[in-house]
Amino acid sequence: MVPAPFINMKIYKEPNNLLGVHWPGHSLFIDIDDRWQKTENIEQCDLIPLIYHDDELLIKQKEILKNKIKQHHKILLLHYFHIDDYYTPEYYEDVRLKYTDITEQVYIVHKNYKNNLDKHIYFDHMFNRQKLYCTDWKDDLELDNRTWTWGANQEIYKINDIVKTSKFKFMAPNRIYGDLERPRMKTRIGINFFLHKHFSSQGLINDPVQGNIFYPNGVDQSSDTTQVSRPGGEGGTWYPIGDRYYADTFLSIYTESITVGTAVDFVSEKTFDPLIKGNYILPFGYCGMIEFMKSKYEITLPDWIDYTYDNIQDDKLRFERYLHSVANVLGNSIDYIQQKYKDDKEIINKNKNLFYNRNYDYLYDVCKERIS
Repeated sequence: MVPAPFINMKIYKEPNNLLGVHWPGHSLFIDIDDRWQKTENIEQCDLIPLIYHDDELLIKQKEILKNKIKQHHKILLLHYFHIDDYYTPEYYEDVRLKYTDITEQVYIVHKNYKNNLDKHIYFDHMFNRQKLYCTDWKDDLELDNRTWTWGANQEIYKINDIVKTSKFKFMAPNRIYGDLERPRMKTRIGINFFLHKHFSSQGLINDPVQGNIFYPNGVDQSSDTTQVSRPGGEGGTWYPIGDRYYADTFLSIYTESITVGTAVDFVSEKTFDPLIKGNYILPFGYCGMIEFMKSKYEITLPDWIDYTYDNIQDDKLRFERYLHSVANVLGNSIDYIQQKYKDDKEIINKNKNLFYNRNYDYLYDVCKERIS
């Protein structure tokens, strides 16, 4: 039985998409839950969802709302679409305070597990998205018309049985784009350089410049008319790597989104994709990231792969130890890794089943818990 909606929480569905929340682009986790009561009449709503992109949009939002905000209104800032090393609790509070001259009742929704400040609402957007698209696809939710998955179809996200071919030991899906001085881009460049230098014949390395692109299921280089078919050199999209690449490899070697600092706890589809597809993972990230994913999601990792680099606070030393772990794993024969994979089938299946067995973290529920 679905619980009744919590009282006085009608949410504003702005009909002209002028406030930054593009329906249906950004509204998936409102649309997925019928407990939200939507209204296009701002006078009747209690919650006004907004997205902060930059100060230019902020000025526009304030201009639109200045004569419409009433005492009962609360602003709900949906700020869980992006993450970076500097998305600390203090950063989110600075964003929230930008809106408090409209109303003091401003709540910000985010995906940094370490942030528990007042009026800050943690929402596990990444896990929810993975579970929905890969295990619970619903045609009526227009999942092909949402931000970061434009033009997608169910085949791209469908989880199939994958039979290993034992062609290669690893894949390295390290997309390099944008500002190359960002910490995660530096480590991706470093990983790819290391792998090209020492292990290039033993795995698949993403390199759009050389034409080495990991395409999603049902898409290849002959289909170049949509963003779906160009997942190699740009960010901001999510089209999981196709099954054929997982069939040919046992291990995913990659950099997560957050690689420095101690104020953000987070993992993304970069980790969830290989787990649900049945690969071992060997990720580089911030100090403590491995322990975080094991604790929060009960992810199980094999004992023959060295993850102790996760405990090193110095970023440079942690990366050096990480590359040492990569070299140790890839120093084994492919027959050895194949046998380990067979021996670890229970671990592989447990991690895959996480996305089927773990419940959604409903946006409605976390808002209900924190909004007063």
